Amino acid sequence: MPLPDKNLIVVNSIVTPDGTRLYSHHRHDYKSHIDKNGRYYAVDGGRDYLKRNYDELDYMEASLSYGDPHSEIRKHFMWFSSDGRKTLLKDLTAEHLQAIIATQHHLPAYIHEQFLNEVAWRAEESIVKHVEVRKRG
Repeated sequence: MPLPDKNLIVVNSIVTPDGTRLYSHHRHDYKSHIDKNGRYYAVDGGRDYLKRNYDELDYMEASLSYGDPHSEIRKHFMWFSSDGRKTLLKDLTAEHLQAIIATQHHLPAYIHEQFLNEVAWRAEESIVKHVEVRKRG
């Protein structure tokens, strides 16, 4: 099996020194922040490219790529529904996950895989919780 391509961006994000997390969700989605000291930070590029603008190089890179742990991706990957709702991958209902998997054939394979990974994650977590309950009982 080939190694994951770390150039495939799943989440484009930075964390500024004051704790503000900036996300760029799609190409030309320029997001900026000015901290209390007047320093400027910005992200752009979504899953297409990583672009940063800053007054000082003191931010933390927080982007996630294909092959990074799903436990992190699920907390930061955002799904945009056709009705305008934004939902983190970890917060999608099981029904919504299945609908995305069944209908969103235009998604790149590595993004589609994140939804499959979430289904597998939940199944594994359910097994772990069941075993823990049985051990306590």
